[in-house]
Amino acid sequence: MEKKAIYVVAIVAVLVAASVGVYAVVGNKDDVDSPASMEGAELKVLGNANGDRVIDSKDIDVIEKAIDDGVALKDAPLADANNDGVIDDKDIEVVKKIINKESVTVWHINYHDVDGDSTMDMERVSTQYPVSAAIMTGSANSFIMCYMIGIIDEIKGASYGSSNDSTLFGSTYLNTSKTVKLGTSSTSITFEDGKAGSSNVIAEKGVTCVLSDWNRTYLTNESAFETAGVDVVRVAAASVDKEVYTHSILLLGFLFQKESRASDLVDLYDSTMKTIKDAVSTLPEDKKVKAVASSMNGYISSGNSDYQAVLDVAGAEFGLADYSGFGSTTSIKVVDHGSVFNTSLYDWDYIVHIRTALGYGTSAASAKTYWDTYTSAFNAWSHYGEEGSQIMISGAAPVPVRVAYAAYAMYGSVLGELSESWADGVHQTFITDFFNGDNTKLVASDLLICCNSAPA
Repeated sequence: MEKKAIYVVAIVAVLVAASVGVYAVVGNKDDVDSPASMEGAELKVLGNANGDRVIDSKDIDVIEKAIDDGVALKDAPLADANNDGVIDDKDIEVVKKIINKESVTVWHINYHDVDGDSTMDMERVSTQYPVSAAIMTGSANSFIMCYMIGIIDEIKGASYGSSNDSTLFGSTYLNTSKTVKLGTSSTSITFEDGKAGSSNVIAEKGVTCVLSDWNRTYLTNESAFETAGVDVVRVAAASVDKEVYTHSILLLGFLFQKESRASDLVDLYDSTMKTIKDAVSTLPEDKKVKAVASSMNGYISSGNSDYQAVLDVAGAEFGLADYSGFGSTTSIKVVDHGSVFNTSLYDWDYIVHIRTALGYGTSAASAKTYWDTYTSAFNAWSHYGEEGSQIMISGAAPVPVRVAYAAYAMYGSVLGELSESWADGVHQTFITDFFNGDNTKLVASDLLICCNSAPA
C-alpha cells in the first residue's frame, strides 16, 4: 500500500472554527485524495466518517448509510477508512478493528512543511494502529503535549537538548533508565543500520513510530525511518489554531489510546482561548497593543511563527507587520536589523520573551539572570527600561498557559477578567488535571512562569 499521499495544503488561518457536516465534507470536494477533503473534521483520520473526536460505532452507522444511499466518495471522503477509493464493507471492517484496538493501517493528516517554504501544510500518511512504543524528537512543545495527554511509558527513546525542564520531565522523558537518550538535538534523530542514535531501542522495544513536529528542520531524515518500516507522525505541538491543535491532540490520543484524556485537554484549550478572545474583543481600538515575540537572545520572531501566534491570540497586533526583512526566515537578529528600532517606521508596546530556560524549577536568582540577559539584548529599543515593557514567559508551560499569561501581562490592568489570579487559575487547572505524579502538587502562584519585571 502507498505509504504517503502528499498534497500541499497550506495552513494559513488562525483560530478556524471547525464545521462538521453529516459526512464531514469540507474543503476540496473535487479531489478526494487531497488532505483538504479532511478539513473541518476534528480528528482527521479516515474512518472518522462523522468528523467528530473519536472513531466509534456512530461512524459505522454513517458508513453503512453511505453504502445504502450510494453516496459518492467526494461527498463522504472520511468514510473511505482503508483509503482504496471506494466506500464499502471493507471500510466498516477497518473501523471495527479500530474500535476493538486491533492492529490495522490507518490514514491520517500529518502537519508538515512539505515544500520547505516555512508554511505548515497538511500531508496524508499511513500509520500502523495502535501505537504502543515510540521514539520522539524532544522539543519542549512536543514533550509537554505528550505529557499532558499521558503518553509517557510509551516513549522508549528521545533526542533532546539541555533546556528541557527537569522538574517536569526528570522522572519520565529525561530519565535515561526509562527513556533512552538518542541524541542532544531536539529536532533530529540519527538513523543508520536500524539504530536510532547509537541505540538498538527500535528493535529492543518494538518501536513502530517516531513522533516529531511540523517544522522543516525537524527529522529531515524521515524517509530513512519510513523505508525501515517505522512510521513518522507529525503534529503542530505549539499551535494556537483551534482546528490544528484539536487534530494534533486528538491524533496522539487516538494512536496511543488516550482518547478521553485528549478530548478533555482540547476542552481546556478551547475554554482558555475563548475567555481570552471574548475579553479582548471588548477593547476599544485605542487600548489595543502591539507586541513582538523573542525566542532566542537578541532575536525577534516573524509574524508567521508559533511564538508570535501566542501574542496574536492574546490580543496583540504584530509590531513589525510592515517590516520586509524577515524573508522566508522565522526570526531575525536585531543587531543585523537595526531599522526595526526606528520609531518613525515601527513602534510597539511590548517585547515578550518565550523561553524554555524559564521552567518549573527555576529559582529567583536564575530567573533574574535570564531576565537581565534577554532584556538587555534590546537596549536599543525606545521603550527599553520602561516598567512592564518586556515580559518573560516560560516556554516549558502548556501553550494556552503562555497565551493566558501574555494576555494578563498586556491587558490585565484594563481587563479585570484577565487578571494575574485568573491566569494562575488557568495554569493550576492544567497542572492539577493534566500533569502527572508529584507534579500535580505544583502551585501555579508560587512559580516563576511569567515575569513583567526583574525577579527579586
